[in-house]
Amino acid sequence: NEDGTATLTGTITDPGTLDTFTLVVGWGDPLSPHNETTYTYQATTAGSYAFTFTHQYLDDNPTGTTVDTYTITATITDDDTGVGNDSTTVTVTNIAPAVALDPVAGIDENGTATLTGTITDPGTLDTFTLVIGWGDPLSLNNETTHTYQASDTGSQSFTFTHQYLDDNPTATSVDLYTITATVTDDDTGVGNDSTTVTVTNLALPIQQYEQAMAATAAYQMLTGDFAALHDEQWTERYKQLGWKNFKLNRLNTEIWRRWANGFSCLAFVLVGAGLAILLRTADIWTSFGLCFLPILIVYYPIMQFGVDRAKIGELPVYSVWIGNLVLFFFAALFLRKVNRY
Repeated sequence: NEDGTATLTGTITDPGTLDTFTLVVGWGDPLSPHNETTYTYQATTAGSYAFTFTHQYLDDNPTGTTVDTYTITATITDDDTGVGNDSTTVTVTNIAPAVALDPVAGIDENGTATLTGTITDPGTLDTFTLVIGWGDPLSLNNETTHTYQASDTGSQSFTFTHQYLDDNPTATSVDLYTITATVTDDDTGVGNDSTTVTVTNLALPIQQYEQAMAATAAYQMLTGDFAALHDEQWTERYKQLGWKNFKLNRLNTEIWRRWANGFSCLAFVLVGAGLAILLRTADIWTSFGLCFLPILIVYYPIMQFGVDRAKIGELPVYSVWIGNLVLFFFAALFLRKVNRY
């Protein structure tokens, strides 16, 4: 396998028992600084030499293949320029890389998760492509790709981050995302791993307050501490909850009120124009006063009623538009009469 050591054995024979020899072994491994090694032998009365050599193949070369065959050559030359040759082959197999992901700490929505892990491969000359899938289809960066060069140690660590804007799908308080990692080396070897991250929905402060109250009440009931349920602290808690809801309703109502006031000007014009035509007299102040009666008698009381009730949560916030709708109704009636007139 890549990064493994091959063992070569062989025999030199020569009837000239006084000959000395030079043996050159070519390992067929151009990426190695020890691709060619030379050995010398003295004369022997036996006329035969056995040898054993080793060579480490750091990679199965060329890239893009899972298995490669190397040709090993041996050339023996005696001191009288006699030459002998032989060759053999060795098969070097790529080993797929491995990726290991560490557990990821849970986060709140809109938070950033940190992913750490390690790529390992005995092929110290291999390069890698790492693809991280964050399991977040709502994100434009749901899948990220990273490249790595060869490492002498055969191991490379990494750290990446990803922001989860929401806990998806909706209607859940907690969601689990699966993070995947796929590493591919330059010889098509593949390794995979996965982990998960928990993304928690952030409740509104009012919801958190209500949840805390519910949890406290449940605990007191389960432990039989019923006296605590009538404690003054609950009165104060309900006051705080009511005040929080009032502030929230007031903020929501204010937006609707401003829009309603803006569109009321159109309603005033439509009502006033119809009345001015239908009730025109020589007395200009009478006509002018009658135009403002709908504002004073109809619009403001109804609008204020809607605003007050919306602020305390008794009516929905869009109830502040009731006054406008009433004015538009009367404006339509007056304009219809004007058109007939």
